[in-house]
Amino acid sequence: MAIGQLERRQFIAGLAGLGASILLPSSKSPAQAPAANARRIDVHHHFGSPAYVPETTIEYNTDVSRTIVSLIVSGAAARTPDTRYILSHGGGTITALTGRFLGADASADNLARTPPPNSRLYQLRRFYYDTAASTNPVNIQSLKMLVGVSQIVFGTDHPFGNSANIAAALQKVGLTTDELRGVDRENALRILPKYRS
Repeated sequence: MAIGQLERRQFIAGLAGLGASILLPSSKSPAQAPAANARRIDVHHHFGSPAYVPETTIEYNTDVSRTIVSLIVSGAAARTPDTRYILSHGGGTITALTGRFLGADASADNLARTPPPNSRLYQLRRFYYDTAASTNPVNIQSLKMLVGVSQIVFGTDHPFGNSANIAAALQKVGLTTDELRGVDRENALRILPKYRS
C-alpha cells in the first residue's frame, strides 16, 4: 500500500512489524522518510518493534508488562498470595499503562488509598520491582507513585549492567536517604530475611 493511499484512511496494524514495514522500510529511520512524516497517518501498532529499533528499547520492557498484566488478569496472582514476585526492569512499561490497566482506579484519590483486596492495584502493590535498566527519575518516581518505594529492590541486569553504575544512578533519581537504604537492601531483606546478618 502506498503512502498516498494511507493518507486517505486510518490504518490499524495488529501483526508484528506490519505497520513499520508499510510506513517505513526497515532500513530507514523516521527521519529518513520525509514523505511519511509530512502526512497525517494514524497507525495503531500492537506487536513487535520496527527493525531499526533494538528489542531492548521497547520489547523487553513491554514483555515485563505483559507478564504483570497476565499474572493479574488470569487470576494467577490472586491464586498465589504467598508467592513473592520480583519483576525486572522496574515493571517495564506498567507505569505508562496505569490508566489503561487500572481505569478509574488510577485517579490520584484512589492511588492515595489502600486498594481493595485482590484488586488490580492491590496486586500491583504486592509485587516487587527491580531497578535493572530503570534507574532514572522518570521510571523510579512513577513506580514510587504507583506501588510505593517499599516494593522497589536493587537489581542490575547482570551481566549487562553492573552494581556500581546502578548504585550511582540511584543517587540521582530523587529518593531520600531512607528510601535509598530500602531499595539498596532493606526491601529485599523483607523477602529474604535469612540474609539480614
